[in-house]
Amino acid sequence: MKKELIFLLTAATFGTVCFSNLTADQVSADVSGKYEYTVTSKSKKTCTIDSYNGKGKDVKVPAKIKGYKVTVIGNRAFADNTKVKTISLPDTVTSIGEMAFDGCTSLKKINIPKKVTKIGFRAFSGTSLKSIKLPKIEKIENSVFESSNIKSVTLSDGLKTIGENAFYNCEKLEKINIPKSVTSIGSNAFDSCYNLKKIDLPKGIKSIEPAAFCCCTSLEEVKIPDSVKQIGAHAFERCVKLKKINIPKGVKNIEENTFELCESLSSIKLPKGLKTIGDYAFDNCSSLKKIKIPDSVEKIGSSAFFNIDLESVNLPAKLKKTDLFNVFYNCRIKNISVAEGNAVYDSRDNCNAVIEKDTNTLVLAVDNAVIPDTVTSIGESSFSFARASEITIPKSVKTIAKDAFSENHDLTKVTMLSGVTDIGENAFKDCTALCELKLSDKLETISDYAFCNCYNLKDVKFPDSLKTIGEYAFSECRGFVDINFSAGLEKIAPSSFDHDRNSITVDKNNKHFDSRDNCNALIETKSNTLILGTDNTEIPDTVTTIGNYAFTGCRRMVTLVVPDNVTYISRSAFKRCTGLKEITLSNGLTSIESETFANCDSLQKVIMGSNITIIRSYAFMQCYELTEIVWPTNLKLKMIDERAFWACKKLSLDNVPAGVKVENQE
Repeated sequence: MKKELIFLLTAATFGTVCFSNLTADQVSADVSGKYEYTVTSKSKKTCTIDSYNGKGKDVKVPAKIKGYKVTVIGNRAFADNTKVKTISLPDTVTSIGEMAFDGCTSLKKINIPKKVTKIGFRAFSGTSLKSIKLPKIEKIENSVFESSNIKSVTLSDGLKTIGENAFYNCEKLEKINIPKSVTSIGSNAFDSCYNLKKIDLPKGIKSIEPAAFCCCTSLEEVKIPDSVKQIGAHAFERCVKLKKINIPKGVKNIEENTFELCESLSSIKLPKGLKTIGDYAFDNCSSLKKIKIPDSVEKIGSSAFFNIDLESVNLPAKLKKTDLFNVFYNCRIKNISVAEGNAVYDSRDNCNAVIEKDTNTLVLAVDNAVIPDTVTSIGESSFSFARASEITIPKSVKTIAKDAFSENHDLTKVTMLSGVTDIGENAFKDCTALCELKLSDKLETISDYAFCNCYNLKDVKFPDSLKTIGEYAFSECRGFVDINFSAGLEKIAPSSFDHDRNSITVDKNNKHFDSRDNCNALIETKSNTLILGTDNTEIPDTVTTIGNYAFTGCRRMVTLVVPDNVTYISRSAFKRCTGLKEITLSNGLTSIESETFANCDSLQKVIMGSNITIIRSYAFMQCYELTEIVWPTNLKLKMIDERAFWACKKLSLDNVPAGVKVENQE
């Protein structure tokens, strides 16, 4: 027989088909009525159905076509046929090809003959089958039933492998039996089977691949046999009704996100030989109150127990150095301890905290922790989630690291005994209930944002040892309105206090700053620069410069007269003085810098200084009520930069003196 094609002409179709690789026994392709088929063996008289062209809703596939026995339903033979509802396959069929019935969205019923040994990739994907019984096959290929409407599946003994995505997104699947012969379940095999309630895994199964049961939101019970040695990442993620699970003793690693968002999980038993717990492994398992971590565990990943309220935690003896803050991020823990023999950590003196041995740094505190007097440093974010209204920091502590107490909303009182020299960035940021603070008499540095947004903080006494106050260190500390700067202060960021102040005084022994003439301001002595003012500051005649942010946030200031000795006002000096209504500017000024009076919402009138030559961009930005500017007759103004008066909608610049260049203000 020549390796060539037979050309067929029928009343309905004329087609040319080319098989360049047909063997001598594979005779030809042909069309018979509703079916296109290929003769696969002349000697055995067998054929494959390649395509169904009929329009019927109920299809009975013939056992023979022109004397050839139908043994294979070929790849995509019925694919995307949205009309067919039922299909009856003959007992002669032994194989169903890839995507054979893929996209048959109306298909509700089909029989699988007993002789079938292989069902191809996506064979029944997207169908409306309600139930199906599979014959003795060794493997369910990848995605066979993906996104179908199947409710019940009966599997036969002899099945060894359930492939990847085999039942992925079978939202209506309620019941399936897993035969004893199964040894492997592929990744995402039952992912998003929202109605599956129970799974009994056979004793011979060795692995559960990644995301195998992810998003099975009705799954309440899973029995994992001791034969399982591996459970993949995301395996049971978002199984929100899963209440209890035991991990077999052969499992060495719990991978990342394995039980993430299992909100009902209240009981879990971890095996003694467990080595690692991966990132987000128990993230948001909000019903989990107790967990015993085996002493064999060496590593716990980031956010492994994220957002869980635990009654007690005992860190295992073999645990290596890790970021415990992130391991237990946003956890409320009542009691914590460290197993004896741990080389890295201890929980000395029953302090209810974890101490790093080599550095004597407290790295994690929980509810009602007490800082031992052997601790020399408070670590980053160590107290952020500890319920404690009052904390005493012993004199052994020298440094408080960045974020150490940040966002601790229970903290109301902090007492630092003599010892602390440095308070790190954000150390007490957003401690919104903190109202009482006693600083160490050896304190030298308060870093950026250290007490930012501590709204209730009042009357802090700075020790003479204090040298530096960083950017926004006391920003929005609205209760801290009477400020007394001590003798040792050498450096202060202009933005350190950006809220209303009642009074400012400076120790007379300070060599760098003063509050001359009882002016109610902080002035840098050497440069005659006013660094920080209040709502009622009287600017002394000796001041020549007003610094950045000097009056920012002074909301109760109503009128401002800048004396003629002031020759320069820095950027944002009076920004957000929302009560300010009238300004008289110095004749000594030569410029108005960017954002100097920005967001002064109530400002109505400005009397310009005669020597001002330029008003820079955004200088009066969003002064919504500004209606009047008084220009002096001897004005030297040459330029109003673009958007200098941006969003000053009530202001007209029609009266700007001739010769002044006015850029676009829109």
